[in-house]
Amino acid sequence: MIRLEGNPFVPRLPRSARDEVARDLSDLPAVCAAIRDDWKAGGTNRLTALHLSRTLRRRLARRAEGRLPANSVDFLVTGCEASLWVGEQFAADLQTCFPRLVVRAVSANKVLGLWGQDFSIPQTGHPVAEGAWDLRDTVALVVSHSGGTFGSLAVTSLLQGMTPNIFAVTSEWDSQVGKQLRGLDAAMFESRVFVTGAGLRPAEPCSLSVAATHVLLTQILEHVALVITRSREARQVTACTITDGALGELCRNAETTPEALRQICGVAKDGRPAATSVSRTLVLQGEAWADHVLEAPRAWLLSAFYIVGTVTAGWVPITSLAIAVGVDGPRLHVALFFDALIFVFLAEIMTALIRLCQGRTLMHRMGGRSIVIGDVPWVAQCAEAFLSKCFACSYAFASVAVYSANPGDHLVHRMTHRVVRGALLACGRPDGRIPSLTSAENAVCLSTNQASSIQSLGVTCESLTIGHNPHKLPLTKHHITLPTHRPKYLAEQFLDEHHEKHDTEMDSSSASSMLGEFMSMKRRSSLDLQGQQRDIDAINESLSARGLGSARSVLGLKTEADSGHPLVAPVDVRYVRPDIAIAVEACFKTGEKFEREQREKRLRGIFNAVDVDCNGSLSFDEFSKAYRAAEGDLSAPALRKLFDEADADGGGELDFDEFARFVDANPSDVLASLGTVTADVGASTVVEPSDEAYHGETLRQLAPNTPNFDLVQAQTVSCRLYESRVASLERFVAFCVLFHALAAKVAAWWPRWTFGVFRYRIDRTHSIMRVATTASPVSGADLRERMRALATRSAWLRAFDTISTFTVKWRIKRALTPRGGARALGGARWGTPTPRGVDGTNVLTRFLSRDASSSRVLSRDD
Repeated sequence: MIRLEGNPFVPRLPRSARDEVARDLSDLPAVCAAIRDDWKAGGTNRLTALHLSRTLRRRLARRAEGRLPANSVDFLVTGCEASLWVGEQFAADLQTCFPRLVVRAVSANKVLGLWGQDFSIPQTGHPVAEGAWDLRDTVALVVSHSGGTFGSLAVTSLLQGMTPNIFAVTSEWDSQVGKQLRGLDAAMFESRVFVTGAGLRPAEPCSLSVAATHVLLTQILEHVALVITRSREARQVTACTITDGALGELCRNAETTPEALRQICGVAKDGRPAATSVSRTLVLQGEAWADHVLEAPRAWLLSAFYIVGTVTAGWVPITSLAIAVGVDGPRLHVALFFDALIFVFLAEIMTALIRLCQGRTLMHRMGGRSIVIGDVPWVAQCAEAFLSKCFACSYAFASVAVYSANPGDHLVHRMTHRVVRGALLACGRPDGRIPSLTSAENAVCLSTNQASSIQSLGVTCESLTIGHNPHKLPLTKHHITLPTHRPKYLAEQFLDEHHEKHDTEMDSSSASSMLGEFMSMKRRSSLDLQGQQRDIDAINESLSARGLGSARSVLGLKTEADSGHPLVAPVDVRYVRPDIAIAVEACFKTGEKFEREQREKRLRGIFNAVDVDCNGSLSFDEFSKAYRAAEGDLSAPALRKLFDEADADGGGELDFDEFARFVDANPSDVLASLGTVTADVGASTVVEPSDEAYHGETLRQLAPNTPNFDLVQAQTVSCRLYESRVASLERFVAFCVLFHALAAKVAAWWPRWTFGVFRYRIDRTHSIMRVATTASPVSGADLRERMRALATRSAWLRAFDTISTFTVKWRIKRALTPRGGARALGGARWGTPTPRGVDGTNVLTRFLSRDASSSRVLSRDD
C-alpha cells in the first residue's frame, strides 16, 4: 500500500472543485512550466534520464559489436489508452532522430496477452508475436500517468523476467509502478521513475495529464538525443539525423510552450483567469457548437410550453382565428386539420425558430450531432477521448457522437461518407509556412475541402480548422489561429528577404501558395548552383588533364558527355515481349554496373590527385583544399567539423572508403553535421536553447555560399520535431479548451431550466474508475509463473549465447594456432601454404564463412 498522508513523494490531494476539468485546464500551463524548470534545476528526473541514457549507451555498444540478434528491440514504449498514444508519438520521434535504433511502441495489453499467459492471445492484425521481437535486455519505458493502470502495472512486473532496464513515466514518484521498479536491483542514484508532478487528478477527461506527459517525454527525448549526438560511435550505430543545432532549436521552441499554453487556456502566470483573444475565440466557438447540441432540449421545452398552454387554455391558434372570423361547419375541420399538423411537426417548427433567432444555418439536419476530430494520431485520439468522456453522463437527446481520424491518411476514406448537413468537423493543421510541413498541411486542407464540398440541399458540414497558419480555407466556416512564439526558420527568413529585396509581397500563406514559394526558392538555388559551376572549372581542367573526367561526373551529376556513352533509361517490361524484356533488363543492369565501375575509378583518381603526399589518406589540409576547390568557401571551423564527421575511425586522416562515403552523402546531411559536437555528457549537462535571431542563423554563417534550399533542407528534422513536440501539443490543448466550453455549456443548461432536477457532471463517466486505475481485458492470473518462466528462459538464452560465442572463438583459435608442431586444419604448419579445397578456396575461409547454424554446438530449442 502507498501512504498518502505525510508522504513527501506524493503531492497533496487536491480539494474538490465544481468543475474539475476547468481546474485541470487552468493548472495545465503551470504544471508544464514546472516540469521544464525542475529539469533545469537538476531534479530527480535528470538523474533518471542520466541512468536511462547510460543504459541505452551500453545497449548501443553491444549492437555495434554485433552481439545482439537481428530481431532484438533496443527501445520499447508501452502503456494504455492516452498514455500509449502519447508514447507512440515519442517512439516515432525517437525513430526519426535515430533511424537504425530499433524502437517499438505497443499496448501493454498486447504484451500481457503474448508473454503473460500460459496460452498466449494471438494479436490478429498486428505485426507482433512471441518470436518476432527479442525483448531481452531491451530498454523499456512504461507510460502510465496514474501509476496504477492494471495493464501497465502488470507489464512492469512481467518485463522483469526479460530485462532489468525498465523505466516508467508517471504522475508521482511513490506510485504503484514506482514501487515495482524500486524493487529492482540498482546502484546508488540509479532512479527509474520519471514524474510529471501533476499529482492525482480526479477528472476522467484527460487534458493536464496528457499534456504533462507529452512535455516530460520531450525532455527525455532531448536528453537521449544529447547523449547520442555527443558520441561518435553512438551516432554511427543509430545513423543519427539530429544535430546539436536542431536540439537547440527544439529546446528553444519547447521553452515557448508554457507561454503559448497560458494564452490558449486564458490564465496568468499565477493561475488566475486572464482571457486572451485566442482563449475567448475558442470558448465562443465551443459555446456556438453547444447551441447545436442544445437545440433538441430547447425545442422540446418550447414545444412543452406550447402544448401545455394551448391545451390548458383550450385555445389553438388557427381554429381560434377561424372561429373569430365566423368560420363554422365543415370548413372548421380544415382549421382543426392545420392545428393538428402544427402539433405533429411542432418540434421541427420550434427548431427552425430557434435557428432563425440564433442566426444559425436553417437547413442542418435535425437530431443528434456528430463531431469528427482530425489531426495527427495522438492529438485526434486524445481529443476524442477527452470529448467523449465529457459527454459520458449526458442525456441521450443532448449528446454527441465523437469520431477521430487522421486527415493526412484515412479521414477521407472513413468519414466523408458520413458527412451530412450539420455534421461538425474540427481539423488541426500543421504550420505549412515551414517547407517540411507544407505538404502535410496541404494534405489536411485537401481532406477538409473534400469533406466540406459534399452538399445536400445546398448545405454541407460545419468545418473548423485550428493551427498556427493564419490562412483560412474558403470552404471552412471557421478558422482559429494559434499564436506563434517560435523564431522563424531559414525558409521563412529567406522568403522575407527575397520579397523585401524585390519590394513584393506573398499572395497568401495558404499551403498551396507556400508550396509554390518553396518551389521557386528551389529553382533559384539551382540557378545559384549553375553560377557556382564556373568556380570549379579550374579543378575540372586539372582532372581532365590527368584523364580523370570531371568533378560533376564523380559527384553523380552525369551527362552523356561526361560518361562517354548514352545513359540507359529504365524500360517498363509490362509492355514488351518477355524475351526482349529480359534482354533489355540485362543491358540495363550491365549499364548500371559499368557506371558504378567508372565512377569508382574516377573517384579513386580524384582521391589520388588530392592526396599530395601519396600516403593513401587525406590530411585535413588536403581535404580542405579539395573541398574549397569543389564547393566554394567555407569557414575553417565548418571544414573541421565536416572532416571530423567524415573521419569515422577517428584516425585523424581520411582513407578512400571514408572519402567515398563523404562524397556520396546527401548535401543536406553534410550541412546538418556542421552542428554536431563530440563530448562527454554528465548529470549537469543539459540542452542549451538556441539564442539565434532566427533558426539556422549559425548554419548560414558557417556555409555562406551554400544554396538557400540546401540550408533549408538541413533543418528538416528540426521542423518535424517542432510539429510533433510543440505545435501538436498546442493544438491538443486548444481542442480541450474548445470542447470543454462546449460540454460545460450543455451540462449547465439542465439544472438552470429544470430547477436542479436534472444535472450531471462532465468530469465523471459511468465506469466510475476515474484515472486512478484502468481495467485490462487481459488476465494477470498467470503473471507470477510467467515471470519465472521468462526469467529462466532469458538466463538460458544468455548462457547459450555466451557458450556459443566462446566455442566459435575457441575453434577459430585452435584452427589458427599449431600445437607442438602438429598439423592444424589439414596439416598446415607455420610458414607452409594454407591448404585449399578442391575448388581452390581457402579451408579457413570456408570454415569462417559457414552458416552460423553449422558452427553451433547447441541449439536454442535443446
